[in-house]
Amino acid sequence: MYDGFTATGVNPSLKRTMQLSGLLVDIKTVVTRKTGEEQLVGFYKGIEFTLCNNDRINLKGSFHKMLNNGLHNHNDFSISDAKNVLNELVEKFGSDILDLKLNSIEMGLNITLPWTAADFVRRRNIIMLKYGVTLKSEIVADDKKGFDKGLKYILTDYMLKVYDKGLQYNVANNLLRCEIKSRLMRHLNDAGISSIGDIMRPGSVDFLFKQLIDHFNSILIREDLKSDAEIPEAKRNFWALADNPDWWNDYKKFNPVKRKREKDKFYRFLEKYAVTDYKGKTIELLNAKYQILRL
Repeated sequence: MYDGFTATGVNPSLKRTMQLSGLLVDIKTVVTRKTGEEQLVGFYKGIEFTLCNNDRINLKGSFHKMLNNGLHNHNDFSISDAKNVLNELVEKFGSDILDLKLNSIEMGLNITLPWTAADFVRRRNIIMLKYGVTLKSEIVADDKKGFDKGLKYILTDYMLKVYDKGLQYNVANNLLRCEIKSRLMRHLNDAGISSIGDIMRPGSVDFLFKQLIDHFNSILIREDLKSDAEIPEAKRNFWALADNPDWWNDYKKFNPVKRKREKDKFYRFLEKYAVTDYKGKTIELLNAKYQILRL
């Protein structure tokens, strides 16, 4: 469910409460390069609190990881867990914390695959087909740095990540995480979210989950195929092109109309010649997990 977030606001009383709470750890004073302003930075269960001289408060962290004392997000995180996390923040720092403006929010799910996550993200995941999408890029740096664990797709309003959560934390090798990050206020407003407290509004998480499924559904994913003898040569020639991510990334060659036409051909090909349904099964698992966690 809800995971990483950034939030900000100006509230002298709330800043003072945070500063005097005695709850922030690893406190340090930093000086910004741009303005030379001194800021107090501390952490509470993995959430970074930045307290500025002008009474501005910046928060950055993960609701999910906060539940686990800032250590990880490889378990499940339900709506009830989100409510408990917000209640804890209110208990520790006061109800004004819920009024801080959200600048970004992630919504993600961990699912257990009947195959390895590494195989899924490295061999089967091809390319998101939405015109204007930033080229796919490997996730090599997150909160755990230095290794390839998945793929991300960057658009104007959001980022979609699909990655090997088990590899990230050295747990099960079939644990996949699918995650959407709302990056602009327009996307957050569409979800009915403007402040931290709004994430508990009815319908907000449903909207974000629908976005996650819709955008995941835009990814073309390889499937296992029938034998070459069962596939006509012309169809095999098309697959030789469509199986290559770089072919889809040629924006000079693909205008929106042609991209849609080739995408439809891709799906028709798989409908006739695929012997697996990795994509459909993954969406089925995402839906099932969501129905459990949203209660």
